Amino acid sequence: LPLAAGAILGSSFDYELNLRSALELMIPWFADWAVLDLLSESTGIRRVAVVRASTEDRGTAALLARRPPSLGDPADPIARVLCGGPPELVKDARAGDESAPVSTSWGREVIERLAPRSWITVALRARGRTIGALTFLTARSGRSFGLPQLLFAQQLADRAALAADNARLYDEAMRASEAKSAFLAVMSHELRTPLTAIIGYTELLAEGLFGPVSAEQRLQLGRARESSEHLLHILEEVLHYARLDARP
Repeated sequence: LPLAAGAILGSSFDYELNLRSALELMIPWFADWAVLDLLSESTGIRRVAVVRASTEDRGTAALLARRPPSLGDPADPIARVLCGGPPELVKDARAGDESAPVSTSWGREVIERLAPRSWITVALRARGRTIGALTFLTARSGRSFGLPQLLFAQQLADRAALAADNARLYDEAMRASEAKSAFLAVMSHELRTPLTAIIGYTELLAEGLFGPVSAEQRLQLGRARESSEHLLHILEEVLHYARLDARP
């Protein structure tokens, strides 16, 4: 099952869909709940997925989906991890001193509905960038997380973060390629028009349409025409390759 989840993460460049699919595969094998939060430049934290083991918890899942943590909340473990903190592990929230809610943003209603027993929050980090955080919880199953589960969750997060960052780099490369192709197409078109005019005027001059032309002048006009045609051929090739590069 871990290998299958890892394979899903690299199955396409739609990393958000891949992450959701991997989490759905792991629930309820690994946890009762899984929550995926990604960092966004515009909104701070964007809640991407809430995956649950029980089909009866639809209302709680909807509440969770609407309540991502605040990035500036030092009391929130998810926010702490997203701000560069270490992984968070609560082995047994019912033991007493570790009974703080997994996320202060969720509110009493969500915590009472969830009744979480144990949870893990790990960061998605790749190439020095924090992309998001994964949170796993146990509730009705009564299971408790420990160090082995934390290490597994971190390995999954590391692989997910690398897949997400690869997708980001691929998207940036594709947009750069599209911009390059568009620039080459415009440049080729803008240069081809005056070159065609130059070739036409040199032909008219060589034919004596604007007055007598000596043999030496006709020779130089021929060289100018050959150079212009050579440059026009190069532009045609550039435009051709730009069109090939732009094909999906």
